[in-house]
Amino acid sequence: MESTQQTSSKPKWDWRHWKQFLKKNCIINETSSANPVLNGEISCEADMKDETKKDPYEELKGGFEGEDKRIPMIFTDKLIQDRQYEPSVVNEFNVVGELGKGAFSVVYLAEKEVNGEKQQYALKQMSIEQLKKDKITVYTIDKEQEILTSLQKVYMESYQMAKISKFNHPNVIKIFEIIEDDSKDTIYLVIEFCHFGQISDWNRSSDKYIRNQALIDHLVETEFEGEDFKNEHEKIEKVGKFIFKKVLEGLKYLHDNNYVHRDIKPDNIWFSKEGNNPKIGDFTVTQYIPSHDFMLMSKVGTPLFMAPEMEPPEVDDGLDLDNIDFDNLGDDSGDDSEDPTEQKHEFLPLPTDIWSMGVTIFSYFGENCPFNGDVEYQILQSAQNDELPRLDDYSEELNQLLAAMCHKTPTERPSVQEVLDHAWFTT
Repeated sequence: MESTQQTSSKPKWDWRHWKQFLKKNCIINETSSANPVLNGEISCEADMKDETKKDPYEELKGGFEGEDKRIPMIFTDKLIQDRQYEPSVVNEFNVVGELGKGAFSVVYLAEKEVNGEKQQYALKQMSIEQLKKDKITVYTIDKEQEILTSLQKVYMESYQMAKISKFNHPNVIKIFEIIEDDSKDTIYLVIEFCHFGQISDWNRSSDKYIRNQALIDHLVETEFEGEDFKNEHEKIEKVGKFIFKKVLEGLKYLHDNNYVHRDIKPDNIWFSKEGNNPKIGDFTVTQYIPSHDFMLMSKVGTPLFMAPEMEPPEVDDGLDLDNIDFDNLGDDSGDDSEDPTEQKHEFLPLPTDIWSMGVTIFSYFGENCPFNGDVEYQILQSAQNDELPRLDDYSEELNQLLAAMCHKTPTERPSVQEVLDHAWFTT
């Protein structure tokens, strides 16, 4: 496992991929493909407890660095990875290597012969057992809450991916096939393989997004051959404009077909050398919406890229512990009004993608995220209250576009088409 030097004996968390379900003593659940870190060790979900390791709950009772004292329940993900079946052949696909691991999946490089030539694919392996355990909450069109059973979750996952596999756009990663292997408790997604990888990568040691330099060099050579850049920042801005114009065309395709991605970030934008096309991928939380004004209530995604409206406003529960009538606690004749802490929190879906795309573009040029915090709700509070920093080394048009995309009011953000029509892209 990866290790880092620690300056304190208290547990120190890398929080950027964690979702919090409660705001006090809370259970925290890994919701992205990137592994979170506790004191340099990869960690993940509670129901995969590794009996060989020290109980992390006991370890964390000492509290956190800083002011936050909440206690998460976590266990190592080593057991998941050890139990993962490692294939050599899946149907007609030959597995030739491993590309990466997530909390509940492994991605392999696979090859298949097509018309006498070897074609490469990414093969994403997921455990059916884990999908069954990962129950989800969805909201139907009439806003009634529905808790899916374990088996329904698996069927819904397959059905959703089957619909997404019909996507056909040069800037959206293609899912070619879904393979279920009940004998190995496994589902495989056969996905388009992008040779250049992600447009930028998170570097834990520096807490920065590092741009894919090999990709930049490739684009300068193939798309900007002979161009004389004034400086490095002008080169990066022109390359970035080329990349994100195409990415936004992919996002427009999703929105035009009534899909909201819900987890736009650099980690989910890949680049294929075929046609020099960036592609939006990872549709784990992508959701179909019946109309663009349909309201969502579930908070998903990666905190650093979540729109601020996804965090419910603080609610005063009205409890005055000094004046509670303990003799009449069982009396139901009082106020029947709804508990304010249980009020449903709704938000428009498409503006959340615009915000996430704005933060993604910012992180590409600034190599960091504009809104930060130690835990999810602190990050979202920063997004709600803090001003978007300027990128002083880049053009005024870019800064104006990012300010519009990261407007605090969702209805004030531009649509994807309006972003594409902005002066930064058209001049």
